[in-house]
Amino acid sequence: MTVEGRVLVRMKGISKHFPGVQALRKVDFELREGEVHVLLGENGAGKSTLIKILSGAYRRDEGEIFINGKRVDIENPRQAMELGIATIYQEFSLIPFLTAAENVFLGREFSTRYGLIDWNRMYREARRFMDSVGLKVSEKRKVAQLSVAEKQLLEIAKALSLNSRVIIFDEPTATLSGEEVKHLFSIVRSLKKEGRGIIYISHRLEEIEEVGDRCTVLRDGEYIGTVDVKGVKRSDLIEMIAGRTVDLSKKFIPKSPGKVVFKVNGLKTTDRKVSKVSLDVREGEILGIAGLVGSGRTEAMKGVVGAEKVIEGEIILNDTPIENRHPWDALKKGIVYLSEDRKSEGLVLKMNIRHNITLSSLDAVIERGFLSTKKEQGVASEYIKNLKIKCPNDKVKADSLSGGNQQKVLVARALACKSKVLIFDEPTRGIDVAAKEEIYAILRQLAEMGHAVIMISSEIPELLRCCNRIAVMREGEVVAVLSGNEASSEGILHYALGGVAV
Repeated sequence: MTVEGRVLVRMKGISKHFPGVQALRKVDFELREGEVHVLLGENGAGKSTLIKILSGAYRRDEGEIFINGKRVDIENPRQAMELGIATIYQEFSLIPFLTAAENVFLGREFSTRYGLIDWNRMYREARRFMDSVGLKVSEKRKVAQLSVAEKQLLEIAKALSLNSRVIIFDEPTATLSGEEVKHLFSIVRSLKKEGRGIIYISHRLEEIEEVGDRCTVLRDGEYIGTVDVKGVKRSDLIEMIAGRTVDLSKKFIPKSPGKVVFKVNGLKTTDRKVSKVSLDVREGEILGIAGLVGSGRTEAMKGVVGAEKVIEGEIILNDTPIENRHPWDALKKGIVYLSEDRKSEGLVLKMNIRHNITLSSLDAVIERGFLSTKKEQGVASEYIKNLKIKCPNDKVKADSLSGGNQQKVLVARALACKSKVLIFDEPTRGIDVAAKEEIYAILRQLAEMGHAVIMISSEIPELLRCCNRIAVMREGEVVAVLSGNEASSEGILHYALGGVAV
């Protein structure tokens, strides 16, 4: 059903150019009151650029913006805030060492008649807005002590304190658990009932179908179309996003894996998040690791490569026990871990693509004690071509790439190390449906080349599509290992939630 509320935001013919890139080309967008309007598109389609123009982070080159029917020029974030526009980015704009209340009213502190901060009123008002979004922590708690979900709720409370009529959510569920997602959706629905306009950016189509009213699709910086969520098929949306048909039913049919090349027995880490992990991976196999948030999936694999301290257990590579005190030790032995947080723990964002690709394999590009630009360029060019990394050249900085292409740069670095065991932690987090398919194809290709691949994922459907076997973790232990034939969403959840073998 089409939303018929008053138009809150209208953007007409918006264009934006960056050096070497036309990010937006005459894009139109409209948001109505009481509407959740989903902004869709591949990484690099222009979604972030469009919302940054609306929120004042970027200036448009061409086009017009109307707020409540009045033409405006949004020159900076403060002006956007005064116009009733709030943006909740994936990277929160909170000050870690200030309290929750101080963050809510930062730059708008209440004062007494003597010119001092009125702390009692600030705590009281912050509590009111925090209660409205179900944030139960103390208003005096430091933000650094909050969980990701609590920080997100605090950002929403801050937006409400500004009386924002337009709230932009940028990939809000990327790091939330199932229950936290449900709570967020209930808040989004409440905001909608209050007549606020919600711009919602997500790559998860199932979320869009649950909370969205309309979708606008961008592709390569251009406006493709706007459709009602309830009247469009998922396959049609995917085709609009990708510009081609994407087969979501294709499942990896692996050849018979070879011998066991990597094994973990009784692994335990000092942080107590991993207490008893045993698993093995074969040559040419993709082993999935499933489990709820907090099950110890990431911590176990960080323990394997030396990023978490191991106090018990055995790691065996090619029948030989090994010890990794540091990720560099693992790398030299042919085991590489690709973090779920590619921006903080993976890429050097201000470094160019070429240097990022060769960063962990410098020995291969050094000649007579000096870095060989020719060799380094050769290595980078090979992987850019083979992995189809979309970039103007290998000299552009990693932070200029889309999420999917950043992920491919990390894969290129791992391959440049000639690693035998590759551990991918949430390899498709924050990337669009078409880019996901490309990552799946790369994982399959690695397995077919004889690599042993471990894939940690919160998305059960992608584990079922890609993996030979799936190990299910709960409370720091592997509680079940399911083969491709016997694995199912229901079976994985059964074990992840505490069920026993039947």
